[in-house]
Amino acid sequence: MMQEREWLPEPIYNYDKGQDCMHIFYSDINWFYCSGDEEYPKDYPDLYVIRDDSTNEIVGFTILDYSKYKNDLPKLYPQCFKNLDELPKSNAELGMSDTQ
Repeated sequence: MMQEREWLPEPIYNYDKGQDCMHIFYSDINWFYCSGDEEYPKDYPDLYVIRDDSTNEIVGFTILDYSKYKNDLPKLYPQCFKNLDELPKSNAELGMSDTQ
């Protein structure tokens, strides 16, 4: 029996400041795969789309060089990012101190 996806009320953001890597999750489903973006592979080699294994639906992202790419996310994935105001602007918004 296939597990029903539960969408999170708010996305989970996990930012690694030292590596400038952001993980974003919209669902708590455990069955997923992560791949380079099929649409934008040349322009965004450090953008990985996390998709549901059974439906291929986007359930998250892993973004290397996050500070370089974050301004492009709303235009690349308008279905996931309506505007930049949805993205955390600081480590404090991510629940992290600046020293982490």
